[in-house]
Amino acid sequence: MNNAFTLLSTSPPKFSAAAAARVLRDQYGIEGHLKVLDSERDQNFFVEGTAGEAFVLKIANSAEAAGVTDLQSAALLHVEKRDPDLLVPRVMRTLGGRTDITIVGDDGREHVARVLSWLVGTPLELAEPRPDNAAELGSILARLGIALANFEHPCSDHVLLWDLSHAGQLTAWLDYIENESLREICKTHLHRFEEHTEPALNKLRSQVIYNDLHSGNVLVDPNNSEIIAGVIDFGDIVRAPLVIDVGVAAAYLCDSGDDPLSRIVKFLRGYNRVRPLQREELELIYDLIITRNVVTLVIGNWRGAQYPENQDYILSDASLARLRIETLQSLGQRTVTDVFLKACLL
Repeated sequence: MNNAFTLLSTSPPKFSAAAAARVLRDQYGIEGHLKVLDSERDQNFFVEGTAGEAFVLKIANSAEAAGVTDLQSAALLHVEKRDPDLLVPRVMRTLGGRTDITIVGDDGREHVARVLSWLVGTPLELAEPRPDNAAELGSILARLGIALANFEHPCSDHVLLWDLSHAGQLTAWLDYIENESLREICKTHLHRFEEHTEPALNKLRSQVIYNDLHSGNVLVDPNNSEIIAGVIDFGDIVRAPLVIDVGVAAAYLCDSGDDPLSRIVKFLRGYNRVRPLQREELELIYDLIITRNVVTLVIGNWRGAQYPENQDYILSDASLARLRIETLQSLGQRTVTDVFLKACLL
């Protein structure tokens, strides 16, 4: 796990817009206006080309192995072949036909850079009025999983902190959560993960998964927010149990109010229609939803301590993560799981 912690504790690249523009012009023959985009560990630029086209320039963290960056590009190329109608970014090639290049920053660090097509759309989290696309999200994630089902890459087994397979190892970082009651909640669930969830996961089907479906990575049509316009950001793909992909997405669909499971149920039905879930997988989704939110809190508080100047962005989902955990706790594992089984007719 040391390399995974190094990735999140190494400062992101710091290229100026002028330097990034030179890379685009010299390596890709692209000229245009650049704007910095938010990113957790990399540096991304929106590129508005002079001919009206749009791209995103992605400069990877120097701590990320080149093979891991290639994994992301190779996965996108594979999805494009297996399911061309899936709305995901396309990999752009350099003037020399390459899918990525290595560039050096002013501090001497080397970074892998890539250019992807820009998908037009509004992030689902910003859409007004907020649509209920949960069933369609489930269908799209299932299609994405099918497209990646036979994808192989030498770096697909890389260790990623956001991979729930390794959640138990985050107990060493619980002290970064200052709130004592919240720290105890997280400790209890990480212990349950180690004792119950992880052994069960190891017996289930596994493949390369997308691993990061949430409203910030889903685009909707600017003119009709009911229509999903694309899925972006393949930075967290990894080989893991397939049900983790489902659990991660469901973790962001838990609501407060009278029917907190409504969107999760719609999502599961949408997924299950395209790719049926196994009973053993559905039995773990309650724990995976909670675990994902616990991981959000632990990693967020740890990174917030490392980068206090960026704490607001890093901890932007912390209060919601706690609310989701407490909501599911109040319902109970058996009650929630029975609802999920019924939703998928098991």
